[in-house]
Amino acid sequence: MENLTISAAHWLTAPAPRPRPRRPRQLTRAYWHNHRSQLFCLATYAGLHVLLFGLAASAHRDLGASVMVAKGCGQCLNFDCSFIAVLMLRRCLTWLRATWLAQVLPLDQNIQFHQLMGYVVVGLSLVHTVAHTVNFVLQAQAEASPFQFWELLLTTRPGIGWVHGSASPTGVALLLLLLLMFICSSSCIRRSGHFEVFYWTHLSYLLVWLLLIFHGPNFWKWLLVPGILFFLEKAIGLAVSRMAAVCIMEVNLLPSKTLSGCTFGPKASGQTGCMSPSRHQTHWAVVLRGCRGV
Repeated sequence: MENLTISAAHWLTAPAPRPRPRRPRQLTRAYWHNHRSQLFCLATYAGLHVLLFGLAASAHRDLGASVMVAKGCGQCLNFDCSFIAVLMLRRCLTWLRATWLAQVLPLDQNIQFHQLMGYVVVGLSLVHTVAHTVNFVLQAQAEASPFQFWELLLTTRPGIGWVHGSASPTGVALLLLLLLMFICSSSCIRRSGHFEVFYWTHLSYLLVWLLLIFHGPNFWKWLLVPGILFFLEKAIGLAVSRMAAVCIMEVNLLPSKTLSGCTFGPKASGQTGCMSPSRHQTHWAVVLRGCRGV
């Protein structure tokens, strides 16, 4: 009888909000289960960096703390600057998706991991530079040092490096190039109609690899396998693009200033999306099979 006396307005009242759990979502069991492959890769990536840093630092423990930090960061950069290209090998990733590795590795998050490695490369480069700068200051202040600080930092006279003592000048050039690529690859640049800035500055990865070969004596060993895979993919892509072109069947401009189109060709057949296109933007940001919506 009590329920019959409740007014209709009371029935329409929204239920009281449930108290939110105090524990962050990233610490819940469901989050760890749904993102176990990404978390496994992140843990492996972090553990590998700790191992590389520790091995390189311990090998130079007799040269002081600044040299240990610089060498540790440099060894991590050898891995990062070579493996970062593997994450953008589209054909290799497509082949891996047809194997059992697709159930283990987060292959669809390759761009996010590529961006993460870019942040790590810039951060390690700054720490590497600061550590070497501190070491150069200590050397220049020593009474037995025949070189001044600016000579150690900017010239080849001290003979630092395995190619005509070019470690210091190439290091400065590498830091400037990496900072330029980092700034010009930000979303505010790419999505503001200035894709050419991102495109041309990102092509400097070839110069970065060349400078790294002159900068460090062991980088070419790290780059050997990823570099071969990278240039094979580029050669195959160039050959396929010359055999048959991708035909654009339909293009629509969405309210978000995104181009939505249906393409057909040897590379892909499906719905594509591209933010703020330019004449240098020859790739598509999203390709979905079956002409489904972006």
